[in-house]
Amino acid sequence: MQSAFDIKNGEWKISWPGRVAKHDLVYQSPPEDPMQGIALGNGDVGALFWTQGSKLIIALNKCDLWDDLGKNRFHNWAADEEEFSPTLRHACRIIVDFKLPVFDLFYLSDFEGRLSLADATMSIYAAGPFGKINIRAYVDHNSGMLRVDVENKLKEHPATDITLERFGSRTFSHWYSLVNRDATIGLTGTAVSADKTGMYVSHKLTSGTFAVGAKVLADSGAIKYKVEHSFAAATSVLADKFSLVAVVTSPMSGNAISAVKKSMPVDAKDKNISAHKKAWKKFWVRSYMEFGDDYLDNLWHLTMYYANASQRGRYPGRFINGLWTWNRDVQNWNFYFHWNQQEIYWPLNAAGHHDLIESYLDYRFNSLPQAKADAEEILGVDGAIVSDVCDRLGRNSSCEFHNHTPVAQIAMDFWRQYLYTGDADFLAQKVLPYIIEAAKFFESRFEKCGDGKYHTKEATGYEGWILLNDCVTELACARVLFAVAIEAIRLAGVCEPRAEKWCDILHNLADLPQIDIPADMTTECENDKRYAVGSFVGESIIADKILSAGFGVKERRMLCSWIRRKPDAFKMDNLNVMFRKLEAGITPTVPVDCDLENYAGIFPWCELSAVYPSGLVGLSNADSEIFKTLVTTAKLYSNNSMGWDATPIVMARLGLGRELAGLLAKMPDRWQFFCNGWGHYGPEMDMKSESAMRFARRNVRDASDVAKESAEPSQYPAPLWPYRHMGMEAMSVLATAMNEALLQSYDGVIRVAPAITAKQNARFTLHATGGFVVSAEIENGKILWLHVQNKFGGTLKLANPWKRIYCYIGKSNATESTDNLLVLPMQPGQKALFTPDKIGPSDWKLQLLKLLSNKAYKTNETGLSSLGLPRMF
Repeated sequence: MQSAFDIKNGEWKISWPGRVAKHDLVYQSPPEDPMQGIALGNGDVGALFWTQGSKLIIALNKCDLWDDLGKNRFHNWAADEEEFSPTLRHACRIIVDFKLPVFDLFYLSDFEGRLSLADATMSIYAAGPFGKINIRAYVDHNSGMLRVDVENKLKEHPATDITLERFGSRTFSHWYSLVNRDATIGLTGTAVSADKTGMYVSHKLTSGTFAVGAKVLADSGAIKYKVEHSFAAATSVLADKFSLVAVVTSPMSGNAISAVKKSMPVDAKDKNISAHKKAWKKFWVRSYMEFGDDYLDNLWHLTMYYANASQRGRYPGRFINGLWTWNRDVQNWNFYFHWNQQEIYWPLNAAGHHDLIESYLDYRFNSLPQAKADAEEILGVDGAIVSDVCDRLGRNSSCEFHNHTPVAQIAMDFWRQYLYTGDADFLAQKVLPYIIEAAKFFESRFEKCGDGKYHTKEATGYEGWILLNDCVTELACARVLFAVAIEAIRLAGVCEPRAEKWCDILHNLADLPQIDIPADMTTECENDKRYAVGSFVGESIIADKILSAGFGVKERRMLCSWIRRKPDAFKMDNLNVMFRKLEAGITPTVPVDCDLENYAGIFPWCELSAVYPSGLVGLSNADSEIFKTLVTTAKLYSNNSMGWDATPIVMARLGLGRELAGLLAKMPDRWQFFCNGWGHYGPEMDMKSESAMRFARRNVRDASDVAKESAEPSQYPAPLWPYRHMGMEAMSVLATAMNEALLQSYDGVIRVAPAITAKQNARFTLHATGGFVVSAEIENGKILWLHVQNKFGGTLKLANPWKRIYCYIGKSNATESTDNLLVLPMQPGQKALFTPDKIGPSDWKLQLLKLLSNKAYKTNETGLSSLGLPRMF
């Protein structure tokens, strides 16, 4: 057996940095827009770079610059609260102006910009008739200090102007619908100063005052700093080589400027880069992904990169824009929206990045007292409730209390973290307390009826607004939550009086709601029922029923999240009308997946909650009727019309490799909107118009008029371009689906390559629950070998992927088995090799795999999606 995997130390022998650098973002033309920008970060501080003619522009942000405006409780849609809610403020903007249009396409003869993933550095090289510019930058992994090194080889040498500015602004959290028109909001509180050592901006928040300090380091020439006006300071540099450094503090009660000065370096020597590079290499070698499609692999690596660059601070980077907001204090959506925020963390455990979930879990745990208070004061029940929308203090929005599942899903996040880390202290101190409070609340959601079953009280399916009985999302969450609560109590060795009641509910819980497949969604063909709608038209159906969202309280019937679209909806606008409508903020009529439409008021795909993220049904239930029902439901509804849709992950969990491959192939064209890999959430046509059409606009309401209930709210057309943004959900769904296709362990059984295609080639190292690290190589859909390492000891449960399996541990002879499930006790640090043939360590030939850095921008198979930018001059 010849392989690049070293079975002795459990590591891949792959050239560095090529292993990761093959996925670098390469710009062969300048990124002239912030949404094309190159993003750096250390998880606490984020810096976004883009160019404009003669300028390099840097937007600098930090995860804890919170302004806690507003009341003790908040309402996400209250007009009188618009612009008076907790919001994350930006730190500053830095502008480096070379005075000559060195980044203008008209004057370029050569250009390369690069995001180097291996060491999280940014580089820009520009050459033209005015001369050459070399720039390198990074945000130090440990300190968060921004460093920009500049080598100026311009033929004429005007002074380089550097401006540090901060213009606060309104948040515009409901930019598309509701706007406070008071233009003064956000401006006050900023102060600017300069001295011999640097230039400084401070800003007073309700949580304290933060400061940004910037200075130029050069070997020759005195640098003078001056205050330009109330919002900016500046300096000029004549040196051929210089470095710009910037530091951002957290909000504090003391002297923030003094704190900044203490953090600034005194000379030009770069003392951080070596440790910075080591930290990022340590990050990358925890896992390895080659899925068989270089473009998808690239998106997977970018997803991990952006997570590490935005999720290591005191507060989790938000699902919108991460730490890379670019337009002043604009914060689209503004709050932590549960469904969207949780998706960031779905792929991280399997990639071995458990530490990147800690910030989010800490945020949720610190919010537990507020969640308990709201359950008691607002709903009059015990336990804890979390609404769909929370602010940074953990306070629930008062208008989103009909979806009761967030607290259960968050409890499962805590549980999953424990399963991967095996941290007993974490279990006792945070996991168990959170799960118990979630279970207490969920207990109040069920009542025993005449059939002896526990049924749910009225609720909505996730973020819907139609009230349902026996809501599928609550039933699915309850089955898993109560089972996990009982297990966590057992493991922690504590006594919980309510556990007996939870056992009773668990054993007598109502079945998941099901209905016959609607007749208008199927066709009959020789005693064979087939799909008539969706992505799998013409394929056979394996079950007679599908899951329902629940029983409509007012409608008095079972409801589903998707229905057959009426034939008159199949009209198509001509191209001119389509663009005119998009610019006017009107969704055009187009034939994209238009044979299904969402049942208004029912959260789309909520039926699939029984598979993911609950983990209730999967390949462990493959012989059951409910499994077949969910396969049928998933295929029927797989129209891929929202970026946050978890259907690709569901397909993987159900072992539908072919179907998953089709969805994954579509995802870049539909949800990767920007050349740096950033995605969006949908609806696709609306999001594309505001993100890519310069003149798109939409009518918005004046919040001051809306607040006056007797008045007719005025509207005015507002541009969408200043509010364009990215969402991290689609990237995480893609990465999670790729993980789950190659490795699953949600139920404690490790399944290797459960959802791949017959011709797929892949290599990977991923993490499984129980502290196992699994590596494997796949060729033409066949697993050649697999290797398992154990981190903290335990019993390996491995689904046998072959008819006969050979196991090698150390120098021992092979252990042979034909069992479907292999059960093997393992010691901490122990390694085991598994093969389908009697080919063991003595037959292993280790060969270095040489991989090179990416040299150019990339496109996917359709050519419609790209990473980086092509040469356009």
